[in-house]
Amino acid sequence: MKRYLLDFLQAQNVEVILTTAQLLALKATAVELIPAPAAGKAIILLGGTATYRKGTTAFTVGNTDENLDIGYDTATTSVAVVETTGLLDQEANKSVTLVPVKDIEVLAAKSLKAKNFGTGEWTDGGTSTVKLNLTYEIVTL
Repeated sequence: MKRYLLDFLQAQNVEVILTTAQLLALKATAVELIPAPAAGKAIILLGGTATYRKGTTAFTVGNTDENLDIGYDTATTSVAVVETTGLLDQEANKSVTLVPVKDIEVLAAKSLKAKNFGTGEWTDGGTSTVKLNLTYEIVTL
């Protein structure tokens, strides 16, 4: 059995805190998490965590399709999905792992953004926030 050293892998990390205002408007206004790389290059999300920090009031998640989606630009294909029922509506801080979706098309020269592709916005929220810690790499296509 051969073993290969993957020294070409250049994993990077980013931490982004989504504010209450950003979370409440995430369906209407996506939040850039990782800027677009140069032409011919693409972002590959390797994984991460989403940590909910409850403020004075938990969010109300009105519909089960109102998830925290991470995807390329404003495309409707998610690279990763965070189920918000059981996360944003909690009365205590909570952290979940973020696992990339399998078999998605990798798009060149596109940023990675957080978005809510559901049927509505979350409501309430007090001063609740979500901290995203993402691990990714930039690859040449």
